[in-house]
Amino acid sequence: MVESYFRNARKENSEWAFSIPDCVEEFHEKFPGKIFQYQDFVQQLKYSVGLFPEIDS
Repeated sequence: MVESYFRNARKENSEWAFSIPDCVEEFHEKFPGKIFQYQDFVQQLKYSVGLFPEIDS
């Protein structure tokens, strides 16, 4: 889930933009039989991504 989130990032105007819908779509493609609540997925994704320290580079 987190790998997909970072993998689907795009650089726009020197800033990274992350797409939760793209992450959800990739997750659905990889695990087509899994049923989950969108909001639960987003909440877990945001929590998991928040565990990574922010590094300016």
